[in-house]
Amino acid sequence: MTARATAAARSAPREAEPRTPLRPVPSVRHPRAPSPSLWGRARRRLSPVSVAVVLVAASLVAVVVGNMQLAAGQLRLQQLQADLVAVQSAYASTLQKVATLEGPATIAAQARDHHRVPPSEILQIPAVSLARPLPAPTFSSAPCCSLTPGR
Repeated sequence: MTARATAAARSAPREAEPRTPLRPVPSVRHPRAPSPSLWGRARRRLSPVSVAVVLVAASLVAVVVGNMQLAAGQLRLQQLQADLVAVQSAYASTLQKVATLEGPATIAAQARDHHRVPPSEILQIPAVSLARPLPAPTFSSAPCCSLTPGR
């Protein structure tokens, strides 16, 4: 065709041809079959709002569980403190009894009850200076003094 013929064909009125309606066609390059797995179905159903709601609910449950653990620990601590006070008071009363029984008056009274008499002679042991080392001891069966019998 010449340039004039092409220009004439463009300027001439056309008759309207009926067009067929458009419809979507599946892609040939990337066919998508529905995923039969559970994760694939759940992923399609999950929306950001539902994920956020689940996260908020899970965090609230975690806070409640943490508070319950904290309260249980505080109750246990209170019970242990009460047990400690009871044991300390029992120890204090036992210590008081021992102090009373170890007193000189009690020991003297028990000695009199068992017919024990005070010693006739008291041997004082001389003090030893800790600044100089002592010689090695010598052992013998001879008596060390007139008051101690030997074997």
